[in-house]
Amino acid sequence: DVGKAQDGFRDFVGHDALEEAAWSFLRKGGKVGIQHEDGTEGAGVVVESYIWPGDPWPQPSGYVVQKGDWLLGIQWGADTWQDIKAGRLNGLSPQGKARRRVPSAEALARLRPS
Repeated sequence: DVGKAQDGFRDFVGHDALEEAAWSFLRKGGKVGIQHEDGTEGAGVVVESYIWPGDPWPQPSGYVVQKGDWLLGIQWGADTWQDIKAGRLNGLSPQGKARRRVPSAEALARLRPS
């Protein structure tokens, strides 16, 4: 939410906190819904969840998966898959809570370009 984000969508997290968030997501059932709307859980089933350990991995979209990125494999329900293929849904957004703080200069220097 750019109205709340102080960094213009440049939030980031350390490896340990990301790993704990990924584990917590699965411990809580790894539910997948649509557009953060209540009642849409079950739109997909998480079949893989891991933090990328390898070298940069270029994607056809131009995005490059970097070491430390959290990846999910989701098996989508038929209706949701149709919306994805039609371009009506085109991204993932984990819903959770975090405490925002001002990053150190060293942490900012380690960020990759967006």
